[in-house]
Amino acid sequence: MRKRLLPYLAMLLCLLCACGGKENNPLQAPMDFRAGLLAAGGCTYTGHVTLDTGERVYDYTLQTDWSADGRMEARITAPDLLAGITARLEPGSTRLEYDGVAMDLGDTGGGPICPMNAPALVCAGWSEGYIACADTSPAPTVTYESGWGADTVTVNTRFEDGLPVWAELVYRNRTVLTMEITDFSLSG
Repeated sequence: MRKRLLPYLAMLLCLLCACGGKENNPLQAPMDFRAGLLAAGGCTYTGHVTLDTGERVYDYTLQTDWSADGRMEARITAPDLLAGITARLEPGSTRLEYDGVAMDLGDTGGGPICPMNAPALVCAGWSEGYIACADTSPAPTVTYESGWGADTVTVNTRFEDGLPVWAELVYRNRTVLTMEITDFSLSG
């Protein structure tokens, strides 16, 4: 009799274990987002950016087109005075284009973060950064880390309906940049 019940008990145990799978795992959503981002080959979004240099705060809007192969174009769309400044990143090269306009941004912590590469750092965190933490309460929030030791760049991202709506870049324990994300869509 016991031998006949053993397979049924094993199946019941497997079913009970499966119930705690995807829905309760806070890492599943960021892993699904990463898989979708990489499968699509990139994304586009608008970022309403606040950059805090410690001396001054700057607000501007970037339209970003990021590709998983390392290409990115970020174009300032607001304020009007800076509109049109465009950064183009390609593997091995960076180009900043403008028409007689300069953007004085002060000290951003002496690290790898500058206003025009911020979208690339955010997307790099999403696509290849270490998922250091994921929380589902009160809103799904994920912490991605890239780099090592004192040179670690942290990208904290809040999601709604599986899409990013807010991100911040932290370098050397200082929040350098925050970004409200709108019009997010995967490429392709």
